[in-house]
Amino acid sequence: MIEEINETILHASPAKVWPVLSRFEDYKFWHPYTRPTGLPVPKSVVQYSFRIDPRKDRFWTMDSVVAECDEGTRLAFQLRLGWLMTLEERFSIGHDPVGSKLVHSYRCTGLLSLLPLRGLRRNFQGMLKATDRLLQRRLTRVLSKPKSNKPRARKGFRPDR
Repeated sequence: MIEEINETILHASPAKVWPVLSRFEDYKFWHPYTRPTGLPVPKSVVQYSFRIDPRKDRFWTMDSVVAECDEGTRLAFQLRLGWLMTLEERFSIGHDPVGSKLVHSYRCTGLLSLLPLRGLRRNFQGMLKATDRLLQRRLTRVLSKPKSNKPRARKGFRPDR
């Protein structure tokens, strides 16, 4: 079994983090490696598109099961590649004095996980760190958006008097 875990302190409450994790259509804004489509419902099948290199446009799409979906605390995707390998991506949110503690992990089990794949561990570590950094950036942008119903004037625009 190969498992890589990354813990991050997010400066947002769990109630603010959960909508970002469970809104699959917004993954394109903060998760450069996956694009799930479907509903975050336990045991439901979703389309899980993934890539290893974010500089390349091509995604591979497979059916995935939402293995866990405890609202506000846990979300997990499970992809099965036959009997060769099972890959899980997990998010767990907990309370922290500053905001939230996010535990994000990849777990690989099955026959292929028994091979000494140091490159895979390194890839998982890089993917976790990059994704969690972009999630924090996304939360900062979502939380700092001004809530105003008043239309903003365009730069250089002068209304008629």
